[in-house]
Amino acid sequence: MGNPRRQPKLFSAKLHSIREFLNVGQAEMARKLHDEILSHCDRQDKIGAARVSEFEKGKREPNLFVLIAYVRLGHVHMESVVDDDVMMDEFRARLGKEFHYTALPTETRSNTRVSASKSLAKVKRSRLGEYVRRTRTEKGLSVMDVSKRSARFGRPIAGSYVSRIENDPKLRPTADRLAALAHGLDVPADELLAHAVKEMRPAEADELSLLTRFRELSPQRRADLWNIIELWRSGDASKKTPRRPSA
Repeated sequence: MGNPRRQPKLFSAKLHSIREFLNVGQAEMARKLHDEILSHCDRQDKIGAARVSEFEKGKREPNLFVLIAYVRLGHVHMESVVDDDVMMDEFRARLGKEFHYTALPTETRSNTRVSASKSLAKVKRSRLGEYVRRTRTEKGLSVMDVSKRSARFGRPIAGSYVSRIENDPKLRPTADRLAALAHGLDVPADELLAHAVKEMRPAEADELSLLTRFRELSPQRRADLWNIIELWRSGDASKKTPRRPSA
């Protein structure tokens, strides 16, 4: 039967805290999760109050799409949800103040509708595999390199599992494995999740990379970066300003 999959100890309590932050009951939370998933990837997930209760009691783990809906609704980083080093008081303080995820444009949603939800889910999950493979290849990493790098931050993700993510569109990685994968690839977990639900143009991907990395900087580093950006902007603006003709 194999070993049971490990779940972060505070994971279910944090899901409950997201619902408390939204100030809704379990039935309303189920509707919000359903609507959030539908608005971003047109996937029909059957979620009721009983399922929300199972998530909050640790009896069932949400799939990738439900997890993404939770972090979107809570406006919180996925790593904050799955990292047990982020204690409950700190997590509650972060709710509503972290990453605001980019919505899938309406025109894209209308063009990508399919009748069978299983077919759509396969398409969406394969995007994650493509992103993982592309990122790993660009950085010159083997799947075992990803595994070894992830071990520096806690429980590692197996190299064989990285390969499965890249090649098996039906695979549903758990929250802790996604966090470990992000560490192994040295990318923000939010960026990894965004690529899982939306196919991006190169310019969009670059903007997302900049935003997620900016969020990870200290306040002082952010201020320094803003000063550099303003310096660049003022320099570009001066080049565009037409010169007055001399008298």
